[in-house]
Amino acid sequence: MDQITCEEFLALDPDDQQRIAYWVDGYQVAKGEVAVGTVAFDKFGQPVSALVDDCKTTPRETLWQAQEASLEASRRQKEDEQ
Repeated sequence: MDQITCEEFLALDPDDQQRIAYWVDGYQVAKGEVAVGTVAFDKFGQPVSALVDDCKTTPRETLWQAQEASLEASRRQKEDEQ
């Protein structure tokens, strides 16, 4: 995940995107870094939300860089709301 770019992720078959998104979600849960809405799935099981959106805006970043930036933005938003 630290080597695949967002551009490569977005070019993958939707089934492969789904597998990677589930892995990312599980990894974040295990690390205790889950942010609500960071990796979400629609009713058809396709990855949606920040993971795909961030990759569309930052295609040259690695998937990990995009995910870390999304987590940091979610943390800041939660802090601002408190």
